Amino acid sequence: MKRFFPFAGLIVFLFTVMGICLGLFLAVSAPFRPGNPLFAAQHFAEEQRARLNFSESGKASYYLTLAERRSVDLVMLSNTNQEPAALQALADAIQHAEQAIAQAPESDRSALFEQMAVVAREGSVALASAHLSQAEIPDAYLALEARLATLQQLFAEDKITARDVFKARIRILLPYVPAETNRGVVASNPADSIDPHLVSFLEGSAGAEHAFFPLVGEHEALSCESCHTNGTFSGTPNQCIACHSQAAPANHFPGDCANCHNSFSWLDVRFEHRFASGRSCASCHLKDKPAKHFNGQCSSCHDTSAWKPARFNHQAAGATDCISCHTKNKPANHFAGQCSTCHTTNAWRPALFDHTGLTDCISCHTKNKPANHFSGQCSACHNTSAWKPATFNHETAGAVDCLACHSKVRPPNHYTGQCSTCHTTNAWKPATFNHQAAGATDCISCHTKNKPANHFAGQCSTCHSTNAWKPASNFNHTGQTDCISCHTKNNPANHFTGQCSQCHTTNAWKPATFNHQAAGATDCISCHTKNKPANHFAGQCSACHSTSAWKPASNFNHTGQTDCISCHTQNKPANHFSGQCSQCHTTNAWKPATFNHQAAGATDCISCHTKNKPANHYSGQCSQCHTTSAWKPANFNHAGLTDCISCHTQNKPANHYSGQCSQCHTTSSWGGATFNHTGQTDCLACHTSDRPANHYSGQCSQCHTTSSWGGATFNHTGQTDCASCHTKDRPSNHWSGQCSQCHNTSSWSGVQVKNHTFPVNHKNAEGVCARCHPSKTADWTCYQCHDRAKTEQKHSEKNIFDIATRCIACHPTGKN
Repeated sequence: MKRFFPFAGLIVFLFTVMGICLGLFLAVSAPFRPGNPLFAAQHFAEEQRARLNFSESGKASYYLTLAERRSVDLVMLSNTNQEPAALQALADAIQHAEQAIAQAPESDRSALFEQMAVVAREGSVALASAHLSQAEIPDAYLALEARLATLQQLFAEDKITARDVFKARIRILLPYVPAETNRGVVASNPADSIDPHLVSFLEGSAGAEHAFFPLVGEHEALSCESCHTNGTFSGTPNQCIACHSQAAPANHFPGDCANCHNSFSWLDVRFEHRFASGRSCASCHLKDKPAKHFNGQCSSCHDTSAWKPARFNHQAAGATDCISCHTKNKPANHFAGQCSTCHTTNAWRPALFDHTGLTDCISCHTKNKPANHFSGQCSACHNTSAWKPATFNHETAGAVDCLACHSKVRPPNHYTGQCSTCHTTNAWKPATFNHQAAGATDCISCHTKNKPANHFAGQCSTCHSTNAWKPASNFNHTGQTDCISCHTKNNPANHFTGQCSQCHTTNAWKPATFNHQAAGATDCISCHTKNKPANHFAGQCSACHSTSAWKPASNFNHTGQTDCISCHTQNKPANHFSGQCSQCHTTNAWKPATFNHQAAGATDCISCHTKNKPANHYSGQCSQCHTTSAWKPANFNHAGLTDCISCHTQNKPANHYSGQCSQCHTTSSWGGATFNHTGQTDCLACHTSDRPANHYSGQCSQCHTTSSWGGATFNHTGQTDCASCHTKDRPSNHWSGQCSQCHNTSSWSGVQVKNHTFPVNHKNAEGVCARCHPSKTADWTCYQCHDRAKTEQKHSEKNIFDIATRCIACHPTGKN
C-alpha cells in the first residue's frame, strides 16, 4: 500500500503532462472543424490556451485569431451538414473577442480595433457562403449578419470605445433603401398607409442610419408612432427597459436587456458575467441551488459556460471534515469514519480501505453475511482485496463433520452419510461413491426412486454398472420366450399381438421384420384395415403392395377395367369432365392428360369452359380465338369489325381518347399506336392533363410537334419578359433581373454578363458565377479557388498586408 500512492502519483503526473501536450497541439494546429465530434476537445484546449495569456491584450489578440480561424472553417464547411455548427462557432468566437477587447488596456486598443476590423470583413465574406444556415437557422444567420455589419460600420467611425465594441453585439444598422422604391406610390391617406421602413431618407442622414436604435428583428414591424408619439421625435427613449420593464419575469436580472438579449429573439440569450458589476453568484442563483447544496459561491465549483461539469477543490477549500457535507450520501450502516479513509476527492470509486492490523471482521461485516453463513471470522475464507475468490481450509479448521455445516445443502433423499464419502473439499463435483467399499449390493435400497415407471423390478446391477447408468449392459434374454410378460406396455396401439420375437431381436427394437409367408398371412385386411387412407381400394393390400414396403406400390392391373368412374369419382376436381377417366388419362399416371375434342365431337366450348373465362370476356365460342392445343396464343379475326368500343371500352385507360380504337391502334397489337393530328389545332382539348405543373398555358403546337414531346422549341422573337416564365428556373440567390441580360434564347450556357469588368473565364471560373459569387452576386471571394493561407504568406513576404478585400483593387484583370 505504501508503494501504491507514489506509483499512482507518477501515473497521474504522466497523464497530466500528456494531456497538456495534447491540448497545446490541438490549440496550435487546430486539426478539427465545428461539427466534428473531437472539435469540443479542441475548443476546450483553445479556451485553456487563452487563459494562459496573463496579458488582457494578448488574450484579446488570441481570441481575434480564433475568430479568423472560425471564418475559414465556415468557408470550408459551407453547404455541408456541419455548416450550422461552423456559423455558431464563428458567432461565439466574435462574442469572446468583443468581450476580451473591452477588458484590454486603453493603450493597446487601437491595434486591437484594427485587427477586429479585419475579422469583421473576413467574417462577412465567410457568412456570404453559408446558404444552408440561412434556410435552417435564419435567426442565428441574421443576428450574425447584423453584428458583422455593425462592427464594420462601427470601425469606420473615428472615435470608438471599448464599451462601443461590447455594445456592437446588439447594435444593428438600419439598411439603406434606395430612393426609387417610392416612385409612383400615392397613398390615399399618407398618415395611415405609408410604411415607415419604405421612406427614403437622404443617404448619410441621421434618419437613414437610425444608428442610435436599429429597426431590425422584431422592431422591424413597429410603426413610427409606436415610439414617436404625438409627433415628437427628439428625446424618445432608446433604452430597452423603457418598453420592456413590464415583460421582465419576477426577480429578473436588473441590468439592461441589451446585455443579454437581441432584437431578433428573446430566447437567444447571452449573458456576460464580466459586466455583472461584481455581483455575487448567490445574488442571482440562490433559488437555483438544489436542497442542501454547498452554500459557498457557485464559482467554487462551476464556471460561467455551463453548470456541468462541476469541480470542487477540496484542498483549496480546506475541506478535511468529509462528514460535514457527505453524511446523507452514505448508504445505511456505512463506515462511520471520514470519507477520506476510503475515498479520494476525484470520485467515490474505486474506494480502498486499509485493513492492516484489523482482525475482527465480524464487527463490520456481520450484515454482509448470507443466511446460514459460516459464523467464524471473514478472514478464514476471504482476503481484504475482494470477497471472491474465497477458500476454506477444512484441514486447518479440523473439519471432519461435514454434516455440521452442509446438512441444509443436501438435496432431498440424499445419501445420509458424511459428504466426504463422495465429495472432496475442492468442489461438489465430480463426486464418486465406492459401492464396493461400502458393501453396497442392495441397489434397490437407494435407487428405487430413480427408476422410471414400469421399470424392471430386479436389482440395478442386473443391467447397470456402478460407473454410470448408461450404457446399460444388455439384459440376458437367453431362455426368455414370453416377451409379452414384460413388454406388453411397450406395444403401440393396435400392435401385432404375438410375441415380440416374431419381429424384433433382443439387441434393439429396430430394425424389425415380419415374415408374412411364415405366418401364413394372406388376409392383409385383418391387420392393415386401419392403415388404409379414406376411400381406399377395398381389396387386399397384396393387390398393389408387396410385403417389403408400402411404396412403391405395384401398378393396379386395369386390364379389362372400363368403368373408371366407379373408383375415381371422388378423385375428380370440382366441375371436372364427367366422362370416363380414360378419355383423357392413362393407367400409368394422371398427368399428362390429353382430350381429343374431335373424337368427342366437342364443338360447344361454352358448355365446359364458361367458368374458365375471365370477367367481361368475349361471350362467343372459345374456338373463335383459341385452339384445342392451348389457350395461348389466341387470335381473333377483326375483319369487317368497325365498332371497337363495343368490346374494348373497359380496356381504355382513364381519360383516354373516346373515339374508336382503330383511330390509333391496329388489330395486331395495342403498341405502336399513331394518331393523325392533321387539321387538329386544339391540342389542349386532349393534352391539358399531360402538362407539368406551372407549364406554359398556350397550345402545345407553340413548342411541340406531333412527332414527339421531346425536342420542343419556342420562338422567343419579340419576347422580353423572361422572368414571367423562368422565375422558378433560377437557382437560389440568382440575380433577379431579366434572363436576357446574360443568357441568349439558344441555351442557358454561354453566359455573357454585360458590364462585368472582371474576366468571367478567369482560371477555374469558366463562366460559372458561383465560383466567385458563392452566396449572391453582390458578394465575391477569391478564396474558393486560391488558398488563403498561402496567398497571405506570399504577400507578407513582400510586405503586403490586409489583402482580404483588396484583390480586385490590385488585380483588376485577374493577372499579376
